[in-house]
Amino acid sequence: MDIEKLLSSMTLEEKVGQMCVPILQKGELTEDIEKCITKYNVGMLRYCPNAEYDGNSELVGEPNYYYSPSGMAEFMNSIQQKAKIPLFIAVDQEGSIRNDVNRAGAFAYSGHMSFGAAADYDLTYRVAYATGREFAAMGINLVQAPIVDVLTQSGRKTMKSASFGQDVEKVTQHALAMMKGFKDAGIASMAKHFPGYGSVATDAHKGLSEIVKSFEELDATDIAPMKTLFANGVDGVMTGHVLTHCVDDEYPATMSYKMITEYLRNKLGFDGLVETDAMRMPAIQNKYGTGEASVKAVLAGCDLVLLRGDIKHFEDGYFAILEAAKSGKISEDIINAAVRRILTKKNGIGLLDKPCVDPEAADLIVGCEEHKELADELAERSVTLLKGKDLPLAKGADILTVCAEPQKILAAMDPEQSVDMLYQAVRLEYPLSDCMTTHLRPTELEHKRIVAAAANYDTIIFGAVNAILYKEQAELINAILKLENKRVIVVAMDSPYDYEVLDECDNYICTYGAVAASMYAAVSVISGDLEGNAVPPVDINIK
Repeated sequence: MDIEKLLSSMTLEEKVGQMCVPILQKGELTEDIEKCITKYNVGMLRYCPNAEYDGNSELVGEPNYYYSPSGMAEFMNSIQQKAKIPLFIAVDQEGSIRNDVNRAGAFAYSGHMSFGAAADYDLTYRVAYATGREFAAMGINLVQAPIVDVLTQSGRKTMKSASFGQDVEKVTQHALAMMKGFKDAGIASMAKHFPGYGSVATDAHKGLSEIVKSFEELDATDIAPMKTLFANGVDGVMTGHVLTHCVDDEYPATMSYKMITEYLRNKLGFDGLVETDAMRMPAIQNKYGTGEASVKAVLAGCDLVLLRGDIKHFEDGYFAILEAAKSGKISEDIINAAVRRILTKKNGIGLLDKPCVDPEAADLIVGCEEHKELADELAERSVTLLKGKDLPLAKGADILTVCAEPQKILAAMDPEQSVDMLYQAVRLEYPLSDCMTTHLRPTELEHKRIVAAAANYDTIIFGAVNAILYKEQAELINAILKLENKRVIVVAMDSPYDYEVLDECDNYICTYGAVAASMYAAVSVISGDLEGNAVPPVDINIK
């Protein structure tokens, strides 16, 4: 494909459209998204297959239509057929509760931290390659991963299990292996978050994050994995809405010319795609608003602006960039450079010549036996038994399994990746088991009902989901721990740091991810079939 010829044939409106990214959170092509594709000529579509979520990752309305793999491929093909220039169709697949694709047997792996615990770069590559093959078969051609944030103690609540760990070199090698796996499978990958979220205490979904460290420390830690990925051809990076004082104490990275152009482009020499994180986040909206922030992001050096929201949010960003380009505030050279990079990366994965896929192949590849075995391998090699005073648990035990409902899992409507996936695993090994579920923030009524029910069982297995963030969930676990003559086993389904908010816990297992394979691995540790001797890739203060 002749990129320069294609670029020269495009109108300014089409070029700006290539730089704007709307989100589809429905099981059908909505009127608004069709408008974005056919009228505004968008270059990328961010896709959430399961449902629409609000800014707090809470379900809006009903879950979407449940596609088979071939059905998903047909749907993606129908979208591509609407586009004048083939689309990047992108998903988040960060692991655990941050998997966009977790239906119909698709490879839903545990959090990045599980790879750090398994400590096998080849395994990381194999999982990414398998996942990439499934995505490519379904018509998904870009994954917004790996996460390269190097975790520190101050960032533990923000990142949860979404980091390979705290060791710079190990994070680097796992990120490189994951990126190569995706690349070899034929899809593009986008590392995140530049310049790093691993040390920030404020989630950008809640407010403005800040990095307070010297430039030398930033460059040697947070940026180190990025440098290696740049040298090995990663397609893009996603910016973080983080104020990095040692580089620019006025603008967050997404809107910082000093960060994106002077440092990332000029000093680090990165000429791949730069995409903003969602511009609807409070970190942006609280001060700038969509239009102003979108223009500043392009002027800073970003190629793709993620306008994840309703059509008004999208059009606010699109028209602000277009008017700035027409007025000369954003030069033609800036627009052309950005679109050239977008088209070049599309061409690099063969997208411009072959945007559609064979639906029949998707049913053969997605959820194949080889991939299921690989999911089990990752789960079994990463599960960690931190404390096991009362383990193994004998067969025939009378058990109540309490499951906190992981975010985004309910909408999957999947028989395997379900909110009670821990119970499903428990009852196969221990048939005398009952189950109760609770919200991430248990209500007062839920608290009373579950504690009262727990009093009638000898053993309680509690599937915790980021209790370190949800005071009410921690209070419920602690109330159960206080019951007399009970064996209580806590399975930390996502963040391993939940242990910090527990008063006294004698049995504590980390899976680093709320996925079905990891729940079966946890139960194997409980029964004694697995040792659970993986070493956490982060420091956890065990009492």
